[in-house]
Amino acid sequence: EIRKKLQECTELENQQINRMDILKFQINELETADIKLGELEALKERKAVLESAEKLNDAIAIISGSELKETDFMSELESADSKLSKLSGVSQEIGEFYERLSSAVLELKTLRMDAKKLNDRLDFSPEELEKVQNRLDFLHTLMRKYDGDEQHLINSVSDFKNELDEISINSNRKIEYENQLVVIQNE
Repeated sequence: EIRKKLQECTELENQQINRMDILKFQINELETADIKLGELEALKERKAVLESAEKLNDAIAIISGSELKETDFMSELESADSKLSKLSGVSQEIGEFYERLSSAVLELKTLRMDAKKLNDRLDFSPEELEKVQNRLDFLHTLMRKYDGDEQHLINSVSDFKNELDEISINSNRKIEYENQLVVIQNE
């Protein structure tokens, strides 16, 4: 009976040697890929931003004021705001108009500051776009290869490791059976 189990383990082990090589390759490939949950969507968004960077920079430059020439619209609005603040008590209608203008000027100042900050973060480089595109292509290749999404790829690493452990357990059983057979033969 032990000889039969030993023979079964030997046959199974021979079949599993190739599977072990495949599993080790797959584990290494997925661990090296260092896939993060949500990475695909973040990369798609970054790609869209980078592809639109020139248009975004133009629009933001106008908002932030760096494209304004002779007349600065904000300066004119601030001047009107200052003049109306002195007249806001003349009538309720002028007071309400001043409040609206003051609120709009404050919002425009905030938008202008936010636009400057956004413009500073929108550094476009063709190298970054290429890097993002390459990473997206790589992730899509892995998802096609392993037939799943990011979560599936992440889970596959532990699944492959578990399968590899099972194969190792079979190898250990073979060693146990070999030792038992030696004991029996020595008796």
